Amino acid sequence: MRILLGISILVFTFNSFVWSITDRDFRSKNGQVIRGSIVKYFEDGDVLMKRTSDLQLFRISLDIFTEDDQAFVKNNFPPNHDALPKFKKPLDERTLQTFSKSIDQKIERRLKSYRLFPNKDISDDAFLRRAYLKIIGRIPTFEEIEEFMSNRGSKGRKLLIDKLLNSEGYAHNWFIYWADVLRAKTRIVGGNGNDGIPFIMHLKETLAENKPYDDWVHDMLAATGPLWERGNGAAGYYYRDAGMGLDSMSNTVRVFLGTSLECAQCHDHPFDRWTQKQFFEMAAYTYGAHRSVNKSATEFREFSSMARKWMNEEQKKVSNDPNLSDDEKARQRAALGDKYRGATGIGVIVGLGMDNLGQGKINLPKDYQYDNAQPGQELQAKTIFGLVIELDENLQQKGSRASYASWLASPDNPRFTTVIANRMWKAVFGLGLIEPVDNMFDDTLATHPELMLHLEKIMVALDYDLKEFLRILYNTKAFQREAPSRDIEPRDPKDEIMPFEVKYVISGPDSDNPKRGAVPYFYQGPVVERLSGEQLWDSLVALNYPDIDKRINSRFPGSGFDQYQRYISMTAEELFLERLGIPAPGSGMDMQDAMANKPKPINENCPIRPGRLADPSITAKNEKGETVAFCCNGCKDQFVENMPAMDEMMMDGEMMAASTNSSSQSYTRTGTKTRDSNSLRASEVGHPAPAGHFIRQFGGSPRDQIQVSHKQASVDQALAVMNGYVEKNIISNPNSHFMKKLASQSTIVDKIDFAFKAILQRKATSREKNDFTETLKIIGTNDIHKDIAWILLNSHEFLFVR
Repeated sequence: MRILLGISILVFTFNSFVWSITDRDFRSKNGQVIRGSIVKYFEDGDVLMKRTSDLQLFRISLDIFTEDDQAFVKNNFPPNHDALPKFKKPLDERTLQTFSKSIDQKIERRLKSYRLFPNKDISDDAFLRRAYLKIIGRIPTFEEIEEFMSNRGSKGRKLLIDKLLNSEGYAHNWFIYWADVLRAKTRIVGGNGNDGIPFIMHLKETLAENKPYDDWVHDMLAATGPLWERGNGAAGYYYRDAGMGLDSMSNTVRVFLGTSLECAQCHDHPFDRWTQKQFFEMAAYTYGAHRSVNKSATEFREFSSMARKWMNEEQKKVSNDPNLSDDEKARQRAALGDKYRGATGIGVIVGLGMDNLGQGKINLPKDYQYDNAQPGQELQAKTIFGLVIELDENLQQKGSRASYASWLASPDNPRFTTVIANRMWKAVFGLGLIEPVDNMFDDTLATHPELMLHLEKIMVALDYDLKEFLRILYNTKAFQREAPSRDIEPRDPKDEIMPFEVKYVISGPDSDNPKRGAVPYFYQGPVVERLSGEQLWDSLVALNYPDIDKRINSRFPGSGFDQYQRYISMTAEELFLERLGIPAPGSGMDMQDAMANKPKPINENCPIRPGRLADPSITAKNEKGETVAFCCNGCKDQFVENMPAMDEMMMDGEMMAASTNSSSQSYTRTGTKTRDSNSLRASEVGHPAPAGHFIRQFGGSPRDQIQVSHKQASVDQALAVMNGYVEKNIISNPNSHFMKKLASQSTIVDKIDFAFKAILQRKATSREKNDFTETLKIIGTNDIHKDIAWILLNSHEFLFVR
């Protein structure tokens, strides 16, 4: 044993190791310097260092180094997880409690070091509200409240957490989170129809089946093939940024590695070590993987060519017809063009896909200005931190994207685990251990470094099972404690009194001088948060519809999967007959034979445009299997898109048989189909919610940029609650489930008790009952139940989770 830098360290004889980071000076907190390189970063927080002067190896606690050096190691070296055990899931009760207790112990130990104490435990009422809003994104229904209150006990909270995590509401809630992060939209590229639907379906399926996070991310980054092929929705990730390869790389690194590279796209990063050259070397892995072309659709392309040739010939015939006026010629030519475009419009289903697997190379811009490379120079793919990727020797067959996906979505990547563990912690407690979650620098250090490392170890030990990770966090005492009653603010960098390592503080009691009496914040309890637009919407809808989690949007345009499967199996000649209603030139079939093979439609007028006569050659099947005719292919496609029977999401009362081949599985669930958007959860309303919608007024994301939803208050929001959805759909709605039950309560006090429990999930205090009773007597209204509901739904308390 030897003593160095004031601690005990083990000395190893030197043998063969590989170092990817060159020697540098490491400084201890007391000012001593040792020059060397890191060999291994152990999962317990120690590092194995090779000293430059004598090549000896030392195992040293990382805590002895300065924050800058600690951050350097954590951001560039993955912890070694060889010693971590693997756990059967779901976790047994003993293991679950051990993990949760270990987190509490680390929080309490940090608080104790600052002579602070954790907050008190919250009541069962408060826990019920917090658990529902945090886990499934809405308040509980009155029936769910009664169920919990009647089954309280020593394990009541744990059982509720388990119930909510295993409910459909869990997937609804977390879909909103990831749709905001990944910018999931129904329509991505103009003119390509609902081309974002496959990726939306992929997100919902992934969350419903609780796919491990690392597998999920890897699938998105490596996916290729047709967009609308069942089980291939992950290809929609790259399709989202079609034609913007450099932006796609920036977005990917920001979302999954918490690193902002946008600046380095155009020049060396002014605040970090990344250079423009390094950015392009990273982008080389995926560059060119954004062409929205499905090369396997050869029959469709042949059909398109045949249809174009047919249209040109027919238009020539019209132009050369001496019996037609110029106006009639123009009209017929336009009609032929419309028919051609309508017929070939299925290209947005059949022809979309990702084909480029990545070439592993890229060229610098022609105006590149730095002296470390030449303008336009070709660069080979290279990672900016972590382990070096060796591209597969069969690059042409496998591509560089697969190698990139394996590097990024791996416990060996120093930032991958940190970022997802930190994202989940922030979602549960309201404030990340690292803020912001997607802009880490080399010197970034967590608020509680020991806890951050511990959470990373848990995430890896769970094989990135996010539901089990959340189960652990929800079962901590820390999650079940009262929120700080005063504001939590970033530590003022000019504050010389507050210790430097403190990142956030709880403001003092004097609002005019919040620094006076401020104390460090180390998760004494979760942060008080305003409800998101989606949480507020879902909570209001739940008052009217207790079955909210099982209500399904029958307007959801998901029939493209069935259309793809059908059209991809057809020959060019069959497509020609199907889409244009006439035999293909040279097919040997005459018109009479073609029509004889088609069932007679049940209608004469177009069901989409009732004033137009239907063309018997343009048909589709309805829910009963009957043949329906349309005036044009556009109307036909609209009908098919909105027909629930064609949508794998719209199974009413029965579940489609799950395929044993995972690549062909599709997301299915049972429920109540409805076209009433006011009765649906936010995850069913729209992607994103329409502009001007209640959800958007309360900060719902337009999903044009990464995670831009917000919770700021505005005047428009108050009007939306008072005079918009609440007034129309709840207070003045004679069919409202909540209002009918409220009105049925026999006395004023009973009405007050019911409303408080249903809206705020707690009992009214004696003072509140007296105040309400006296006020309602003064008002003298006949609609007492409406006044009670209006007051509580417009209350400050309803808008927050504490």
